[in-house]
This record gives sequence, structure tokens and C-alpha cells, in this order.
Amino acid sequence: MPRTLSAANHLPEADLEERARPAGKSALEWARWRAVLLWTRGESARDIAMALGFNEDLVRRTVRRYNANGPNGMSDGRKDNAPETLVGPELMAALVEAVEHSDPEGGGRWNGYKVHAWLNARLPKPIHLATAYDVLHRAKLSWQVPRPRHADADDKAQDEFKKNT
Repeated sequence: MPRTLSAANHLPEADLEERARPAGKSALEWARWRAVLLWTRGESARDIAMALGFNEDLVRRTVRRYNANGPNGMSDGRKDNAPETLVGPELMAALVEAVEHSDPEGGGRWNGYKVHAWLNARLPKPIHLATAYDVLHRAKLSWQVPRPRHADADDKAQDEFKKNT
């Protein structure tokens, strides 16, 4: 079957070779550059697909993407596309400061429910309780509370039991 698709001459082969090296790139971006390089060298879509773990159609789509967008089309568009978090670094620092140096509204100890209320009072839209617990986890805050002890526990008898076992 004749080859009708050819790679555009956006970059010389030496630059393609340099970009097809894996250093500092995501695996997908590296594989795209490698596919374009091998295509410009006359390799078949089947051989490129076998070498890179793609399917033949993906190899052709990668070459078309390179033709249409040039070198900018090879980047991995998935990275750095996460939505911004509601709880930014400033609010996170304020939360840590509040938990470590003040009592919550209503008294008592800080817990997930009180952090949830504290965050909801400062955010533009309400969050779920599970999100408040996620924020606590990201802030590396945990509640180190001793295990409850029975009021009538005999410490001396317990220590004696531990020695004899």
C-alpha cells in the first residue's frame, strides 16, 4: 500500500532525535517524538506501533498531530490541567495556625466537624465533610488522643500483670 501520509518538515532530523530522547519528558511525550522520528525515517506504522506499544492508528494520528500543530502538538496536555483547589496555601496556613494556637468556636477540641465549619465560613461555596478531612490530611494534622481509660482501672494490678506475662 502506498504511503500517503508524510511528516511535515517542522524540525530537522537532528532536532527530532534530540527531542526523541526520554530525558525530562513524560513517557507519552517521549513516545510521540519517537513515533514522528521513526516515521520520518521511513518506518511503517506497524513497525513503529510494535516498537512503542501503540496501535497503527495512533501512530498515524500522532504524525497528523505533529503536522497540524508542530512541535507544540507533542506535549502531554494532561499535565498541569488539574482544577485549582478551593483551599489554597494561604487558607491552609491559616487553618494550621488556628488548629495549633486557638480553640474552635463552641469550645472543646478541634475535630473534622469543627474544621468543616471553619472552612465553610471562609470559602465562597460550601464543601463536603469528606473534603474537610482531606484538607486535614494534606495539612498533616492528626489528632493524637490517648486511648480512653476506665475510671476504676487499677494501674498497679495492670503493671503487675504485664511483668508476669
